[in-house]
Amino acid sequence: MFSWLMIAVILLAVGLAVIVLELFVPSGGVLAIVSAAAIVGSIIAALMHDDRTIGMSFALAEVIGVVGGLALIVKWWPHSSIGRRIAPELPREDEILPDNESLKQLVGKVGYAKSMMLPSGAVVVEGRTVNAVSEGMAIEAGEAVKVVEVRGNRIVVRKVEFAGEPPKPGRDDDLLSRPIEELGLEGLGESLA
Repeated sequence: MFSWLMIAVILLAVGLAVIVLELFVPSGGVLAIVSAAAIVGSIIAALMHDDRTIGMSFALAEVIGVVGGLALIVKWWPHSSIGRRIAPELPREDEILPDNESLKQLVGKVGYAKSMMLPSGAVVVEGRTVNAVSEGMAIEAGEAVKVVEVRGNRIVVRKVEFAGEPPKPGRDDDLLSRPIEELGLEGLGESLA
């Protein structure tokens, strides 16, 4: 009634149908395992066929076809309409990173470390306090640093030595030491009365 070749064809059809079903039904890999088992069973059934040449040819064609088909699906699927809906295209780097042109203008500028950098911390460059990371060495608060690179939205600094006087933290950068009136805020005592 059933020949091994017919069983191989049926198992191959079942395996391919379950692969397609796996694309639409999230199963946690269960359907993929069932599909793989059906395809392996199909190869074994083809090899069991009475005519070894036909069985071997079918098994070889099946392996090449399944591997080639999966490669095409992997290449084609993200560009299909269904693939774009299921897994949208990843954003480009310039779409997710903030506009850092103003940070890139700081490359080559000298400032000072506002906090201890082990290796990251705050630095003040041209009156701006920004987060930065050193090139791997610890930098004490108040030491002079030079901006050497901008990576994404992070500034990379290097400790520098000056022949003269390095830039020192000024009163402009320390908001906590300023009187409240200078900051333009009202005192808290009036609102509590």
